[in-house]
Amino acid sequence: MKILSLCIAVITVGCGGTPLQREPFECPPDAEVPRYSELNAVATCIGCHDSTLPADARAGAPTPINFDTYTDAARASVIALSAMDRGAMPPGAPLDDADILQWRTWSECGRPE
Repeated sequence: MKILSLCIAVITVGCGGTPLQREPFECPPDAEVPRYSELNAVATCIGCHDSTLPADARAGAPTPINFDTYTDAARASVIALSAMDRGAMPPGAPLDDADILQWRTWSECGRPE
């Protein structure tokens, strides 16, 4: 049990401290949820998170986290949202609030293709 507590503490501190606490997100009507092809952030994300990029051109982006296909973006949507919320992604130039809200809406409201 002590090891588990230590691991959780290390992960929390290593990932930027206290986890973000947000109000529950209320999804808009389905017609207002953006589709993957409408996400503004994808154009920025694929600069490093494109499955076709060689490792040395990814600026340190982990190989399994990609946004150039719907399937990959949907799989990584929650981790991406967390990084966006912390201002960690994209590094050096965080997305504006409107693009983060658009991603949150897509990610939390069904991730329509």
